[in-house]
Amino acid sequence: MSEGSDQIHLLRRLLERNQHTLEDKISELSLLRVVNEALASEADAPDQMRRVVAQVVELTDAEGGDVLVLHGQILESIIDNDIRPPASTALAESVAEKGEPETVSDSRDDPRFASFSEGCPRSLLAFPLVFRSEVLGVLLLWHGAPGAFDAATERVLHLLAGQLAVAAKNMDLLRNLRAAHNYRDNLINSSADAILTTDTRATVVLANRQAARVWGIDPGDLAGRPVGEGLSGGSEVEAVVVEVLRRGEAMTGQRIRLTRPARLPDEPTGGTDSVTLDVEVSCSPIQGDAGRIIGTVTILTRIEDRLRLEQQLVASESMASKGRMAAEIGHELANFMNGIMGHASLIPYMLDDGDTDQARKSLDLICRQVEGTARFAHSLMDFSRLETSPAPGRINEVIRNTIQFVKPQNSFDRVSFETRLDPADPIAAIDDGQIQQILVNLFKNAAEAAEGEPCTIGVISLIDAEGRVSVVVEDDGPGLPEEVEAALFERAVTTKKDGHGFGLPICKRIATNHGGDLVCRTTPGEGTTFTLTLGFPLGAPTEAREKPAAAESTTGGGSLRLV
Repeated sequence: MSEGSDQIHLLRRLLERNQHTLEDKISELSLLRVVNEALASEADAPDQMRRVVAQVVELTDAEGGDVLVLHGQILESIIDNDIRPPASTALAESVAEKGEPETVSDSRDDPRFASFSEGCPRSLLAFPLVFRSEVLGVLLLWHGAPGAFDAATERVLHLLAGQLAVAAKNMDLLRNLRAAHNYRDNLINSSADAILTTDTRATVVLANRQAARVWGIDPGDLAGRPVGEGLSGGSEVEAVVVEVLRRGEAMTGQRIRLTRPARLPDEPTGGTDSVTLDVEVSCSPIQGDAGRIIGTVTILTRIEDRLRLEQQLVASESMASKGRMAAEIGHELANFMNGIMGHASLIPYMLDDGDTDQARKSLDLICRQVEGTARFAHSLMDFSRLETSPAPGRINEVIRNTIQFVKPQNSFDRVSFETRLDPADPIAAIDDGQIQQILVNLFKNAAEAAEGEPCTIGVISLIDAEGRVSVVVEDDGPGLPEEVEAALFERAVTTKKDGHGFGLPICKRIATNHGGDLVCRTTPGEGTTFTLTLGFPLGAPTEAREKPAAAESTTGGGSLRLV
């Protein structure tokens, strides 16, 4: 009888133990279900964690609980710091540092909590929230009675801590995402330019606040609309976006004038119901996975102020150019006057010597130079319309007359000329005065570059490989720096202290008006060569074509070998 009673007693104990185990499993499953439901809710991460802690506290009969999340090196509560016992904070800091869970069955037996005797819970349970070896926070539970948390509770909280770690990581990622989103919005909206993105159909996806100044509507209302809609001239903006989508390359600096109805309260309309905007459009493609273009980012910069400034600069430059042109005209006239005065001062001596033939030649030169001076002054009043009156002329004769014209000037005292003129004596359609103007400029530049040292200027006339009449002027002076050579024919480029930089641009224009060109080749330290190309020859005396070119020279300068 006793043996049967023992067996019944044993079976009863087994049933009771299994019942407790089953109840524990049901409690664990119930807790996990509640936690999963909370974490799967649409609430944000802090609210999810608050719900989880409340359910855990209720199902474990704990007096309180909290989740502390690491922000840098600081643990911050997501519930309420005021209700959490100070002793639990110390335990949480220790668990976060070690990354291992801790259970305190009775704080009174633990010397770490001796300073927290008043109001210190007897039982404490702390689990680290670990995600991929990274400690993100700590889950805390506390109770006033000792030994309040058994092994089953610890086992459930261990599983729960893993899920809360995922929630904590999501919360951290969401916080970083929101910070990046806010930073992006603040950055874009702080721009003074209108910025918008489009999809592959040139439809607006996002727009910043400044876009309202262009379209005259709230940026949010732009989303889903074609980029050029609502603007007169908007089709040009859309065309830029479409072209960028097609080519996959950025486009910048497209200036477009837009017009739209006046919608914003602070917009001046100038007595009309519309607003005109001048913008500069820059557009770049946005690339997605594998380099595929998924849209564009377009920036519209208001340039009304810039255009006004450019107009003022153009007006100022025009005035300055007129002043420089007036100075250059005086400079060119001085070249002519020096030659005229030189010949005029020699005429009395020629007459005293009875050399009337030479006096007549000088007078003839003076008359021609006065006529050329008048034509020069008239044509230079407008540089862009430098008038040319071509007529059949002998280029060799122009060269000889020009050399004879400049020789009496003091600046040519130490300059010698060497010439090799085409014996065919080519005739071309030229404006004698203007060709002489080019030669005077080239001669004078060479003489001034020598700075008083002996200098030789060589002049060659020839028919070039293309059959055109050409004149080559070369010197043995110091040459030109590379940076000056590159911009030599631009206005206001000069190497002279008192130069204006208009002489060579004028010469270039004269050559162009003759259907030719003026080019320069220089070697620093060795000299400079200018080649003046004119039109095709109109004719030449046939008897002269067989004669070799004869070299002529005048004394007074250095040496130069004509090639």
